[in-house]
Amino acid sequence: MPRKIYNKEVYSMKSKFTLCLFIIIASLSLSPIVWADGKWQIARNDDFLRNDGVEGDLTDISFVDENNGWAVGISLILHTSDGGTTWEVQPTDTEAPPMLWCVYFRDAKYGVVAGATSGGGFGGGTALLTTEDGGKTWVQRKDIYAILFSIGLEFQSDLDNQNISEELRQTFKQEEISLSDRATVSLEETGSKWSIADNRRAYSIIKGEDALNICVNVGSRLTGIQMINENISYAVGESNTVLTTTDGGKTWISVMTGQRARVGETRRNLDGLYFATPEIGWVVGSFGGIMHTADGGKNWETQEVDIANDLKAAYFVNDKEGWVIGNEGAILHTTDRGKTWEQQKSDTEDSLHSVVFLDKNIGWACGDFGTVVHTKDGGKTWKREDTGTSTNLRGISVFKTPDGSKQYCWAVGEWGLIIRYVPNE
Repeated sequence: MPRKIYNKEVYSMKSKFTLCLFIIIASLSLSPIVWADGKWQIARNDDFLRNDGVEGDLTDISFVDENNGWAVGISLILHTSDGGTTWEVQPTDTEAPPMLWCVYFRDAKYGVVAGATSGGGFGGGTALLTTEDGGKTWVQRKDIYAILFSIGLEFQSDLDNQNISEELRQTFKQEEISLSDRATVSLEETGSKWSIADNRRAYSIIKGEDALNICVNVGSRLTGIQMINENISYAVGESNTVLTTTDGGKTWISVMTGQRARVGETRRNLDGLYFATPEIGWVVGSFGGIMHTADGGKNWETQEVDIANDLKAAYFVNDKEGWVIGNEGAILHTTDRGKTWEQQKSDTEDSLHSVVFLDKNIGWACGDFGTVVHTKDGGKTWKREDTGTSTNLRGISVFKTPDGSKQYCWAVGEWGLIIRYVPNE
C-alpha cells in the first residue's frame, strides 16, 4: 500500500489533491490490466462434474441482455433466464441434428441456429432452425436453394466443377432430359414446374417468361450465422457456402454456391462471417481466406493477407474497422474495409475460435486450452486472462448494460462447459 503523507502545515489543498491523484494513478499502474473489476467463474461445469444427463460439447453462445442467453452444441440448445446460473434444455421437436455449430439472437424473441445433420439428412447435411418466441418453439428450415443458372433456354453451370450445357425445347414435349452428374429432369406439371433427382441432392426447375431457373438444395455443413434484423440473416459453411434469407428465415438461398475448386484455386471451408450492414460483409475460412461483399453477396472479392492460418471468426465495429481471428493465435485488424490487414500480437499461440467487441477499443477472443485474450486499446495490446479452466473454448458473447456501468462476458466449450466473467458489485 502507498504510504499516506499528510501535513496540513505544508501542503495546500491543491497540493493534497495533486498528491492523492498521483497515488491513485500509481496504484492502478501496479494492478493487472483488466476490463472491469470482477473474475471468471464456472457457470456450468463439464459433463463429468455435472452428471445431470445433459451431455455434449458446446460450440457457440449468444446473450441479448444480462439474463437471457442461448448456447448450442451436439443435438443441444440450452437457455438461461438468470444470467447463466441455471440452464434448461429447449426441445426442438424436429429431426435432431447431431451438431449445431452456431447461434445468433437479435433480441429475446428472434433467433436462429445452424449446423449439420447426420447421414445425408435433409439437404445433404445442412441444418437451420429459427424461432420467434425465444426458443419455446423451433422451426426446421428444409427448403434451402441456390439458383444455379438462368440463361434463356440454354443452361450452363459450374456445379461440381462440371460445365453443364443442355438445350431445353420450348415445347417441353420431352418427359425426361438428361443432365450430367446423374441428374434427371422429369415433368411434374405441364409448362410450370419440374423436379430433378439424383442420389445426393434435390432440385427444382421453375419456368419464367423467357427462361427457366434451376435450383439446387444446399447440402453443406453450416458453421457460422448472423442475424442482421428480423428479416435478413446470413450463414456460412463448408465449400464456400454462403446463404441468406430476407423473410425472417422462412426461405434461404445461396449467394455463393458450394463448389469444388477449379484448377489453380483453393477450396475453402468458411467458418465465420460478419455483416456491418445488410449489404457490407466479410466471410473468413481456411488457408487465410477472407472475402468481402458490398452488395449483399451479389459480388465477392478476395482480400489478401500475409498468413495462411485457418481463420475462424470476424467482428466489425463499423463498416470499415474490424478484426479476424484464427489458428495459432492469429489476430488481423483492418481500418479500411479490408483493403489492408495488419497482424496483431495476441499474447497466445493457441488457436482462437470466436471474437467479440463492445466498441473500437474493448474486445475479447477465446480459444483452445481455456484461452481468453482481452484488449482495451483496439488490439494494440492483447492480454491473456485467467479463466480457471484448460478446456477448449469455442464461442464467446458479451453484453453491456444500457448505462455502460457493467459488462458481462460468457464463453462455452467442450464437455458442456460455460464460464462467465462477473463484475464485482
